Parts: sequence; structure tokens; C-alpha cells
Amino acid sequence: MLIIFDLDDTLLETSDILIPNNLSYALKQMQKAGLVTNNQDFNQLYSQLLQINKTTKNGKQTLTTFLQSINNKNKDLTNIGIDAYYKNPNCQIKINQDTLNILKELKNDHNLAIVSHGDQEIQTKKIDQNNLKPLFKQIIITTTYDKFQQYKYLINLQEYQNQTVMVVGDKFETDLLPAQKMNLITVQIQKGRGIKDFIGKSQSDYCIKHINELLSIIEECKQ
Repeated sequence: MLIIFDLDDTLLETSDILIPNNLSYALKQMQKAGLVTNNQDFNQLYSQLLQINKTTKNGKQTLTTFLQSINNKNKDLTNIGIDAYYKNPNCQIKINQDTLNILKELKNDHNLAIVSHGDQEIQTKKIDQNNLKPLFKQIIITTTYDKFQQYKYLINLQEYQNQTVMVVGDKFETDLLPAQKMNLITVQIQKGRGIKDFIGKSQSDYCIKHINELLSIIEECKQ
């Protein structure tokens, strides 16, 4: 079986650790660039960002919505904030040991791949920090949210053409819907933004809370 994983909030606990840090860094960069804040201090603005982030699909939407809410019309500031969010040089995150153990176990019998949206340098840094490359046959970093073309590329590789393919991610629209269109097995993991993704819960083939639940699903798919 070929198992394709998303990275953020699927293999790494991004929402709990990196997203708050990235939003803080983005806000600081926007303030340095001249963000007008109507006498609100950093903590007040940061609290607004975190609150908005609870209802948005990604960091770009969070920052855009935030800047609209304070009537910012400077497009340069929007671009500065988004760029800082996705290219925070201070991002560090460690993979959960249970997740790492499951990946090592899966690698023994299956081909593993990562398809991750984000900045090439930052995503590669996360992967290298956790020494994940030896576990995966293929790693693709893409700047497009829709991963259809990346999945298509992988399943068309000759070594995978006769294999069952499973895709595991937290976001239904960007991680799993493209896979569903290709009749691949979809598994939504209830982490990060996926916790509030009710469409994913109802439309994915499987819905899990922890990666170790994949083991029983894989056995079921063999039958």
C-alpha cells in the first residue's frame, strides 16, 4: 500500500505550537512595517488574531480577516504578514514519539509519502529537524492548496501503479477531497483545523483521532 500523509496537524502538532508562534511573528513584522493599531497594544492584537484563527481555514485567511477587521487597506502589509507567517525562521517543532513509532512500523510493510502545502524551505526544515526523510519514499512540498496534481503524479509512478493508495490529512477540502476525486482511500485525522471540519467527518472514508488507528484501518482495507 502507498500511504500519503499531510505534514502539518497530521504528523506534526502544528496548531498547538507553530501557528501561535507564526501569528505572533507575523504581527511583529507588520508592526515594524507601520501597522496602525488604534492604540491597541500587541497583546490585544494578538488575542484578536488567535480568536479569528479559530474560525478560518489557514493562516493567510486569518491574517487577511484580521487586517480587514481593523480597516487596514495597505496591501503591502497584508503581503508582509502572510510572508512572515509562512516563513518564520524560528519555527521548531518535534514529532510526537508515538507518531514516529507508528511511521517506523508502517514503513516495514508499506510505501510512505508526504505531500505538504507550504514554503519549501520551512517545510523541509520541519522534516529535517525530525529526521523524517529516511521513512518516506517520496516527499513533495507544494505551494498550491489543492493537492490533486501531486497525488496524480505519485500514483502514476510505475512502482505504485498496482498498489492501493490511502491519503491521510486533517483538512478535507485540500487534503482529502482531491484524493476522493481519484477514488483513493481517505482518512481524516481530527487534529488542528480538522477538529472543526465537519464535512470531513461525514464524507471521508475513515475519521480518526490518533495515527495509531491507521493500523486497524489498513488491516480492514486488506480484506
